[in-house]
Amino acid sequence: SLRSIVGSSIAWDKVGERCWRLTPEAHAYYMHEFLETSNAIVSGLGPAPAPGFSARGLDTGRDFLMFGTGMTFSPYDSLSFAINYDLQASSNLVLHIGSGNITKVW
Repeated sequence: SLRSIVGSSIAWDKVGERCWRLTPEAHAYYMHEFLETSNAIVSGLGPAPAPGFSARGLDTGRDFLMFGTGMTFSPYDSLSFAINYDLQASSNLVLHIGSGNITKVW
């Protein structure tokens, strides 16, 4: 896979009275795939020269739009909680991705 990505993101900090920080973020990207877009797998169930079989995967397309949003909450400088949502869409695919993490620095 060889992809180019162009887009933008925006984030802003809200700092509270006790030095906690809330950082919402949003982004939008356009992605283009330059190489082959289909996936083919060839395999066999026994040693050669046993006959093999092939399976063709999903052709995901060449052009994608990606949108996402997220939020990070940092009650202290050494601790943060984050949640994120991303949507990746093409003519053949719609993919929803959710993630979260906890970071502790010491």
